[in-house]
Amino acid sequence: MSAKDKGTGKENKITIKANSGLSEDEIQRMVDEAAQFEEMMALLESDMVRLQEALVVHDAAVPELREWLTQLESRYAMAEQREDHLDAKGDLSKPDSNETTFF
Repeated sequence: MSAKDKGTGKENKITIKANSGLSEDEIQRMVDEAAQFEEMMALLESDMVRLQEALVVHDAAVPELREWLTQLESRYAMAEQREDHLDAKGDLSKPDSNETTFF
């Protein structure tokens, strides 16, 4: 049985022989555990690939989100300036006689 770490390239091997002084049950248990470990490593590797893919998507989205946030901040600032300007003109609760209301 062998296992290789794809990240580091290190490989570990174990050989279980009948003349090692172990019973057949012990050998079978060790083989079963090694198979379970191999399955678990495959699942972990799959999860790691998905995580790396998500990080790539995240890294690509961050600049776009920052740009979007900057645009929103700019629009908010312009809206505040307009509101301040209208406040300075007079009471906003009374419509100007030249303004048309739609509601």
